[in-house]
Amino acid sequence: MKILLNQRFTYASITPLKDYCKLNERRSLINKFTDLDSITDVDNMFSRVKNITHRKFVVPEQEGNKKTRFFQTKDSVSEALLLAYCLPQHSFDTQKDQQIKRHFGRAFSSINLYVIERSIVQKGDKVTIKTYNRCKYRNINEIYFKTNYHVSSVTINLKTGNFTTLEKSYIRGKISQRFRCNNFLNLSNLLQAKNCFFKMDNLTTESRLYHKYKETFNDVEFTTKIQEVLGINTFINYTLKTNKFVSDMLDFFILKKQIKVPNGDVSYWMTCFYPTEKYLKKNDRKLIASILDMLGIKSKFLIKIIHENLKIDLGSLFKLCSYFGDEASKYMSNVDGDIFKLCERKNDYTFSYNESNKNSLIFDGLSKNYELTNSEKENLVKIYNSYKNDKYSLNSFDYNNLRVFDDHFDMIKKIRQYDSSIEMRAKTFQDFTIEHRELAKTISAIKKGWVIEYKYKDVTINSIEEPIESFYFIDEEEKEASSIILYPHILKREEEYIEEGNFMHHCVATYADRDKSIIISIRYKDQNNRVTCEFNIQSGECIQHRHFCNGVPPKEFEYAINVLKERVSKLAKFTTLNWVEKNKVPVKINGIEVNKETINATDLYPGLRLPF
Repeated sequence: MKILLNQRFTYASITPLKDYCKLNERRSLINKFTDLDSITDVDNMFSRVKNITHRKFVVPEQEGNKKTRFFQTKDSVSEALLLAYCLPQHSFDTQKDQQIKRHFGRAFSSINLYVIERSIVQKGDKVTIKTYNRCKYRNINEIYFKTNYHVSSVTINLKTGNFTTLEKSYIRGKISQRFRCNNFLNLSNLLQAKNCFFKMDNLTTESRLYHKYKETFNDVEFTTKIQEVLGINTFINYTLKTNKFVSDMLDFFILKKQIKVPNGDVSYWMTCFYPTEKYLKKNDRKLIASILDMLGIKSKFLIKIIHENLKIDLGSLFKLCSYFGDEASKYMSNVDGDIFKLCERKNDYTFSYNESNKNSLIFDGLSKNYELTNSEKENLVKIYNSYKNDKYSLNSFDYNNLRVFDDHFDMIKKIRQYDSSIEMRAKTFQDFTIEHRELAKTISAIKKGWVIEYKYKDVTINSIEEPIESFYFIDEEEKEASSIILYPHILKREEEYIEEGNFMHHCVATYADRDKSIIISIRYKDQNNRVTCEFNIQSGECIQHRHFCNGVPPKEFEYAINVLKERVSKLAKFTTLNWVEKNKVPVKINGIEVNKETINATDLYPGLRLPF
């Protein structure tokens, strides 16, 4: 093993508080310490202090015979005191052993001992770039130290081009580890993380050790050594532009693997859809053919389409193909070429695929087989071709917009239980919209005589349904601004879902039994104009937001949508977004509900999230 470069920095961050007793008497002063004059109404005092110079200190109850604290009490009631910081800035950084030893076992000091290391090591044909961060810490009044650490590394085989990424953490006694092979998306995400190879910013400019820290972690020296290892002649500081390192790795990888790539930027295809050696061997090492083979949609027509437009969104293209099954090539060749221009990607990483996620929920949704009839497939081609010229259509044809067809065929499948002759007969996008609306009404009519009701916490309702003053420009050129008060409303009962769907001409009525989503309608005061929004209950992510007929929301709603996203995200973070109770409520007869059946919140509906 050869160490090509090693940069290491150690220091301590210490927070001292005023000492109220002699340290060597701490064992015998337990009861005496708890008898100190405590300050009453500590919390209220804190609220009045602008620049906090004190810290609330609690003497905990003794845990059996464990001596984990310097000061403990045998009383059941803990003592709360206000201890003063020794320094105006509260803490200080140091490398001096004398200072570290002074506070190492001091009851009134918290101490963090850091070890930060960045290295480049070669062993045979393999080179490992690695960062190691360890913190050994002891809080105030605690006797023993605890340890956290984080390791990030990239190992590159200089002979074959293969590389692996590793992220390993030990935090609060729990180990987490992520290991990936030849995954450029994971490499890109790793480089965006805090304190990765090119983001050594543990210390801020306020620290007395900052300049010494930056001298230790010499970015120019580090970057030069990496480029020397990879055989790159042009110097670029990766610290300032980490995506260039990914680009250099891509070029290095393609060269070593002898992958045949089309002219142009192939970073999206390599990052999101690296086909693995298995498919490269089958397809004469041609990148695009290998990717399509991996997805099961390879054809000369699709290879040609992608080579002509490398900016196409593969997730959308795959979704288009999925409805035609094994005959995708036959029907896709009849689609107007301009449609594929509407499938250009907006975000390079909205959809990705590899061997590890091929069975994921998103891929299951993409590859869903509806077993369409030949007439339905022909009609679908006609709808595609009319899409770009229809006034009700969107300006793009991406994966999320295409999911409306999933919803359409799901409704047909359900109605077929009652009417075997039902099928998609629409031949234009406008006709499709009308047919879609009628199917939604039929689905609502098939209900079993009861409706669903969700109950939410008052804090959830009050936070979300607070009116929003939405600002927008009337004239973009003259920057003439205006505003309007909009009113968010959570759909809580199935009747509200049906009314929203009928009014907006989309199928949100079918979403009433989807437990993992919360539906919020943003409305004018008179409710004559609305935008329907779907959010994931667990993450708070906005899945979709639709105007009339699944259209794009008008500009006066844009600001309100962003405000609502922030509100929902905050509630999801504090786990207060989910409903607390879901009931099957019988249809009201003279205002009376009967035979109420409560469902546990854990009995979640397993279905996919589909567009309105």
